[in-house]
Amino acid sequence: MAAKDKEIKVTPQALRNFAKMLRDQIPSIEDAQNRINQVDVTAGNFKDANLLRDLIGWGQGGRADQYSAHLASLKLAVERFATELDDMAKKYDTTEALNTDLAAKVGELIGKIEPLLPAGPAG
Repeated sequence: MAAKDKEIKVTPQALRNFAKMLRDQIPSIEDAQNRINQVDVTAGNFKDANLLRDLIGWGQGGRADQYSAHLASLKLAVERFATELDDMAKKYDTTEALNTDLAAKVGELIGKIEPLLPAGPAG
C-alpha cells in the first residue's frame, strides 16, 4: 500500500510493465511445478514409510499432487491477471484517444458557433 504522501500514477505503460513483470514470473512457476512433478518418493515397505510416501508423494491426498495443482492454478491466475492488465491498458489508450479526439471536435464546434453568438454584456 502506498504512503498517503505518495502519488500513484496509473498509465497504460505502467499497466503493461506490470503485466510483463507478472509474465516474467511464469518460468519460475513452471520450473517449480516441473521439479515437484519429478519427486519420486520410494519408501521402504513398512508402515511409517508407506505413510510418508502417501502424504508426500503422489496419489489421493499426496502433497506433491496438491502442490503441483496449486502451482498450475497460480500460473493460470498470473496469466489471466497479466492479460486483464493488457486489456485495461488497451482500453485506457482507446479512451485517451477518444477523449483527445472529442476535445478537438468540441474545440472546432465552439470555434464555428462562437462567431454566431451575440457578444456578452462585457463586450
